[in-house]
Amino acid sequence: MEGGHPPSDRASLLRAAGDVGLDLDEAAAVLDDPAAYADDVHGHLRAAATRGVTGVPAFFLEDELITTGAIPVEHWIAVLSKIIASKQKQQATTTAPPTVHGASCSDSDDAAS
Repeated sequence: MEGGHPPSDRASLLRAAGDVGLDLDEAAAVLDDPAAYADDVHGHLRAAATRGVTGVPAFFLEDELITTGAIPVEHWIAVLSKIIASKQKQQATTTAPPTVHGASCSDSDDAAS
């Protein structure tokens, strides 16, 4: 945690909870009885593991796991550039022209004459 506060310190955790807008009474209840939430936490861990998450933070784009853990900006630039290039290639190979609904210019010309 920031400022050198130990992450297991109750006061630090409550201060952090308040800083992000959590209800302090609810946060205190979680800290006082962590077993009450163990099933929820383990369920989230299992769900994350099935999606390939092995660390935090985990980053998903378009529901695909991109990476886990802290990564440098240069890596993000490379990842996002690759995704953009792939999307542009997909768009370029699309064979169906876009569908346009409504009157064309020639329709309105015919109506005017």
